[in-house]
Amino acid sequence: MKTILTTQVEQSEQNRIEMVDFYNEATEDYEFWSKANIIHFDYSSPSNKLL
Repeated sequence: MKTILTTQVEQSEQNRIEMVDFYNEATEDYEFWSKANIIHFDYSSPSNKLL
């Protein structure tokens, strides 16, 4: 049981690190698109396009 929890904690920490890294890399490009660093992301799927 301890091994499973340790693995989950490690995976969670790795996901957090990857998310922070992605955010940091993405924000470096924001100035090109918006001097005020205001970026809107639209998350959709093909089924949403029909609405």
